[in-house]
Formats: sequence, structure tokens, C-alpha cells
Amino acid sequence: MSEEQPKKKIEKMEFSLEMELIDKFSFNVKFDIPEMPDLITDEPIKVGGEGKGPNPSRLVGTAVANCLASSLMHCLRRAKADVKGFKAQVSGIISRNEEGLLRLKSIHVALQPRLGSESDLKAFERCKGIFEKYCIVTDSIRAGLPVDIEVEPEIEES
Repeated sequence: MSEEQPKKKIEKMEFSLEMELIDKFSFNVKFDIPEMPDLITDEPIKVGGEGKGPNPSRLVGTAVANCLASSLMHCLRRAKADVKGFKAQVSGIISRNEEGLLRLKSIHVALQPRLGSESDLKAFERCKGIFEKYCIVTDSIRAGLPVDIEVEPEIEES
């Protein structure tokens, strides 16, 4: 009879992705998970793109909302709450900074799990008080995530 080993805490995870220009501001994004489909990103038409996919600000909003929703769902499932559905709405504000450059100023996320019955409210209230601290993306953004940038040209030989 084998004893179940305790789960080992993950100390560090890494991810990578690759982007390649399609046209104008449109990129094809390939992720480091083979089963994951590529993603097309683009800028809206009003800023010179073709609107073929989400732009970076919308991806940030998506990342925040998805992370929060996943964290809340994880807690609710662990608490054995009967979740019948889940919706999230995100809105963001983009405005100019002191230098006149457009910046993402705020993101509002509204989460709405649909619970099976009143008896699930106790689990919901408990989870509502703790789920945010388990969201990697939201806490990283709130803390001011450091971003290292490297720019190196590649010369196309003719």
C-alpha cells in the first residue's frame, strides 16, 4: 500500500510565446503549449489596425478577469459550491498621462457566478473574501510588474 505524497508547492513557473508580424499592427502569437491555438492580435481600425483580434489593452483586461474568475471558481469548487454558470464583464479606461501618451489607467471587473441555491452563499461569502490574493495576474499588475525590454534588429539579407 503506497502513501499519497503531499503536493509540492510550485516555487517558480516559466512561460514563453513568440509573435510574428502579419500586417500593419496584426501579429500571430504562438504559445509554448503545443495544444494551444495561435492567437491573432491587432489594433482597432480607428488607430490604424484592421481589428483582426484583441489589442494589448483588451488582452490585459482579459488576463485580469480570467485570472480572477479562475481563482474564484477554484475556491468555490473546493468549497463544494454548486456553480451553474459564470459571467465576467470588464471595462477599462485609457487616458493620456502627463506626457500626453495614452496609458491604461484602470480596469473594472464584475464577476457573477450563478449559484445553484441559497445554501451555496456561505461558501461564496468565504471565497469572496480570499480569492483575489490567489490571482497571479491581478496582484502582479497592482504591484507594478517589472518588465525587462530587449530590442535587437535582425537584418534581412537580399
